[in-house]
Amino acid sequence: MLECIMCQTPTKKTCHGCSTTPYCSTDCQKQHWMVHIIECDRPGREITTADRLAAMVLSGRATSDRSTVSDYGFFNISSLEDCDILCRVYLDVFTILNIKPKTIHRWRLENTLYANLLRAYDDAGTKPGLPHYQWLLQHPEKFLPEAIDCPAHIFAYEVMGKVWKDIGATPRNPSRTDMEREMKKWPPHQQLCFNFYISIYNGYTHSKRDAEKWIKFGFCVNDEAGCWDGPLQSIYVQLTQRCTFREFCKAFRTSSLAALMDKHGLKEQRVSMPGARDVERFLSQSPNHIPAVWRLKSYADRPDQTPSLDIIPFGIINCSTEKEILHLLRLYTILFTKLDVSPYRLQYAAEQDCLYRFVTNLPGFTPSNTDRRFLRRVLKTRNKATFGSKLPPCYS
Repeated sequence: MLECIMCQTPTKKTCHGCSTTPYCSTDCQKQHWMVHIIECDRPGREITTADRLAAMVLSGRATSDRSTVSDYGFFNISSLEDCDILCRVYLDVFTILNIKPKTIHRWRLENTLYANLLRAYDDAGTKPGLPHYQWLLQHPEKFLPEAIDCPAHIFAYEVMGKVWKDIGATPRNPSRTDMEREMKKWPPHQQLCFNFYISIYNGYTHSKRDAEKWIKFGFCVNDEAGCWDGPLQSIYVQLTQRCTFREFCKAFRTSSLAALMDKHGLKEQRVSMPGARDVERFLSQSPNHIPAVWRLKSYADRPDQTPSLDIIPFGIINCSTEKEILHLLRLYTILFTKLDVSPYRLQYAAEQDCLYRFVTNLPGFTPSNTDRRFLRRVLKTRNKATFGSKLPPCYS
């Protein structure tokens, strides 16, 4: 028995579009539709950036869609406080003011978004979210088209320049073009480390939206325990302050980041964080020998990505349509998030061609008869014959 995603009522009903998201009633599905529409297999119409905006502010999850943040003023924001206020303005719009994404989309196309947002607050009479309304009155420039010198671009260049200076790269005092031209000469692992430093300096918490960094620097391990946005992030912040960039790049390339952390006085923090053993084991394999299951976990967490050859051994090759691929990834999402299945055990099951037996025998996993038939077909793999005793790594 499934549980309604809105109210947790036991139900057998699911969304007609994707047949996977459970709802107990039409009312619950309508309430959740502005969030679910961007994930649904058959939303019934084209998805707009306004739909993605609504899903972002209603779910509280940031979007990686550049067009969305550009269309609705976020690239013109110069502080986290302003970003939070703009999100709250749009939250007012979709909840208190009850304006639909299709209307917001039309206003943007007509270049009347700002004027109509003010009018909507005025028409509401009581000025819902009054501090947000006052901010809106004072910042019409946030709704102008994105410019090359917008705050987001200026801030990105400033952070990039600070990292460049701190690591002692040459030339000194370069333009952004100079830095980008010089970086093209660097080996790929050094470019990735530089981009990782930029994320650290920005104060970003690394997430599944940036799959390569999320995987290669170990944030994918035990992320449900808070590891990717807590202790591991803190350790990296301190490490980048204590070691040289050359040291960091060498340790990353030679799979010895854990040893580098210990060398610079971070061992106690490293061994006490959630999932410490798994993180250490993982960092001894990254970046070139990472088990393919971690790539699968990345796709299961973000099924909007285009699947790559890395995850073929997990049944993807037996899916006959894109819809079947998405459905299989959603079932893997259940394993990783709700059942907390060990990625390493799942990897071993794939290597032994016993995925179906492993998955269907997991405690707490109760697929419907339809899903069981589907899994029996797609999880019938021939990995031993194709790859031998070990699956190829997802990065090599």
